[in-house]
Amino acid sequence: MTETLEPATRAEAPAWKLDWLTPARCRMLLALVLLLDVVGHVRYLRHDCPIDLAGDEAQYWDWSRNLDYSYYSKGPLVAYIIRASCAIFGDTMQGVRYPGDRLRRRTSIVTYLLTRKLFGGDRLALGAVLLNHLVPMFVAGSVLMTIDPPMFFCWALATYFAAIAIFDGKRWAWPLVGLALGIGFLAKYAAMLWFGGLLVFLLLDPETRRLLKTPGPWIALVIALLMTTPVIVWNARHGWAFASSRRAPDWRFR
Repeated sequence: MTETLEPATRAEAPAWKLDWLTPARCRMLLALVLLLDVVGHVRYLRHDCPIDLAGDEAQYWDWSRNLDYSYYSKGPLVAYIIRASCAIFGDTMQGVRYPGDRLRRRTSIVTYLLTRKLFGGDRLALGAVLLNHLVPMFVAGSVLMTIDPPMFFCWALATYFAAIAIFDGKRWAWPLVGLALGIGFLAKYAAMLWFGGLLVFLLLDPETRRLLKTPGPWIALVIALLMTTPVIVWNARHGWAFASSRRAPDWRFR
């Protein structure tokens, strides 16, 4: 008997047929996902949300009623965002929390743009956004308005601008990196850790290591450091309360 052998070079059938997911359809699906997210989130907060303001949210809302250029443990950004939202929607639970969902959607858009730039595919970009919506921290950020949603958005935006600066050679993007991270610092001090990741990447990648000898990354760092001025000045005027190990007095109403 003779056996009929399959050609070794025969193409395997793809596990998933995604040819119908054209770039235009991926973008339409992204818009649909974000629209459904808006409708579902608003309905949840207005009709079905059983959770009152968390301790952090209540504290930030209290700060928003006494605006300052910094506070004992955090920068001023979250207070100003909440105050702007409450000026529109009132001093309500919904008014405090609406910005968190808006920032999450903007982070999703930046995630889509960044993934498409790095990997050149709208399908992968859409998949990254959908997977992002399954991350518990990301989901919580759409319900609770804390310092994390603005910091995540600024972190993503800085990474997108850095990709433009590094891979497209656009020098104008470096100042925007610094601006994004400086604003992120005013929400959460950990935003400055982003520069550590950039430094490691530039040191390990031979093709981009030369950028350390150009002014771009250093301009971004200087701009971000300049954005820390409100926090430094506030702490200097309040006895460096942030660095104190004792229980902080309530500086917010002074």
